Parts: sequence; C-alpha cells; structure tokens
Amino acid sequence: MKKLLIILLFLTCLFSYKSVKASPLVMVEARGNVEGYVGESVGSQVVILELTDRDYYFDIENYEDITDWFPNIPQGLEAIAIDHVSDNIHVSFEGVPNEEKDEFMEVAVPDGYIVDSNSGDSIGVLENTPSENAQFKIGVKEPQAVYEREAVITGITGEQLETQKVYVQLYNTTCEASMVGHVFPEHNGLTPVCIDVLSSNTLIIEYSGIPQAEDQSLIHTTLLNEDLKCDLDLEVADREDVRFDIKPKAEPVEPDPEPIPVPEPEPIPEPIPEPVPQPHSETEPAPVVEFVIPMTGIE
Repeated sequence: MKKLLIILLFLTCLFSYKSVKASPLVMVEARGNVEGYVGESVGSQVVILELTDRDYYFDIENYEDITDWFPNIPQGLEAIAIDHVSDNIHVSFEGVPNEEKDEFMEVAVPDGYIVDSNSGDSIGVLENTPSENAQFKIGVKEPQAVYEREAVITGITGEQLETQKVYVQLYNTTCEASMVGHVFPEHNGLTPVCIDVLSSNTLIIEYSGIPQAEDQSLIHTTLLNEDLKCDLDLEVADREDVRFDIKPKAEPVEPDPEPIPVPEPEPIPEPIPEPVPQPHSETEPAPVVEFVIPMTGIE
C-alpha cells in the first residue's frame, strides 16, 4: 500500500510539472510596429517584448539573434535583442525586407528563455502568440521613372543628327536584360535606342537620324513592362529641360549685285583773282600814265 501511495504521489507531481511547463500562465506582449517598404532598409526599429507576470524573467544575452522568435517576420529582416531588463526585451528589427506584409506580429519563445524566478525552472516553449499592439507593415512603393538630368536634342532639319543621349532613372523597380538594345518608337525621323543600363536602374538612350521638321516639343518616353521587373508600363515624367531643339535649315542667301561705277566729276578750275590796285602813299609820286593818240588822217 505504501508503495502504491509513493507511485501515485510521483505521478501527481510529474503531471503537475508538465502542466506548468506546457500551459504557463505567463504570456509575452509585444509593443511597437516595424514599418517600411520592400527593397529599402528599415534601419533599426525597436519593439519591446514584455512578460505579463513578474514572477518570470527572460534568460537571454544582449545582442543575441532571436529572429526565430517571430514566425511571420518578413523575409530579409532579422531581430536582435539589444537590451533586456528582467521581464522585458528591447528587440531591434533590421535589414531590407523583400516581401510585402501587413500582419500582427507573432511571438513564439523557444524553450530555455523564460524562467520561473521562484523555482528557477524554464517554462518550456511559449506557443505562438499574435500581438495586437505590434504589427509588421511592409508595403511596396509604386515604380517610377524620371529623367536624371537636363537633355536637349539639337539639330537642323534635313541634316544628319550627331548622336545625343538622354538618361532615365528608375525607382522601385529595375530593368530586365532585354532593355539594352531596345528600340523606341521613331519621332520626327529620329530613332531612340537604349544603348546601356547602369546598375540595373539607369538607362542611357541615344538619339540618331535625320530630323524631318522643326521641333521644340518635350521628349516623351514610355518604358514597357516586358523590359522592367514590374507589371506595368512606365511613362517617364516630363521635364521642361528635356526636349527637342530642331531648327529649320537656313535658306541660301543670294549675294548683292555689284554696284555700277559712277565716274567722278572733273575738277572745276579755280578762278584767277583780279589784281587789286593798291593805294599810294603821299610821299610817292603818282604813276605817269602815257596816252598814245593815233595820228591817222593828219598830214
């Protein structure tokens, strides 16, 4: 009989121990959100994990990687325990998410990290617990395409254009390999071709050809989704300083007719001035005037 009582007491204690480990009264509450966009660093965003019962504490080292505590953490992120004081942990979420997610944060603490301060025993695995005070909010930014810099395509109608380039910058998407060599629709006799892609998101488009007409319009560019890593076509946002400046060919200028030579007039001789008699002084004798009288008819 005594032996039976000992066995029953042992089984009772064992059942009680397992019940405490399997269904502890303590829970973990998470407070704080992790927000960001796919493909962009979230920096370091802190979420606090707190035990609901002060009779328990976290047994963890600072800067320990606890990513596996969060079953629905977005891919590309990691969780680091940067600081803890007994019943709470400050967790830093870092990295670049590569998937969209809008969910309550789930927490599942592995065995050995939550300890009963009275007995010193671990409570075992804390089952997955969604927290309404903490969320993963990872969105997707709309892809955009803009002209990276000023570009003016200059030329003369009817004359071969010197090749000129336009640069397009992509945001929140990248190019497929098929973009290089892509020929865009012709415009006014000019053919734009993508000749290179830098870092998968900067397109270099070269214009060549013979412009057919005067053109002062803005440059419009459409990128097709088949050449992009997104599901839609992109219109490159217009810029006032990205345009055409095609001027008409100047008409030939006829030379002016040669002027008819005009003979110079002969010079007119200057008149010879008449001698002016000079007055005589009182001391000088008057000049003698001789008169000759012809003697014709006198005998």
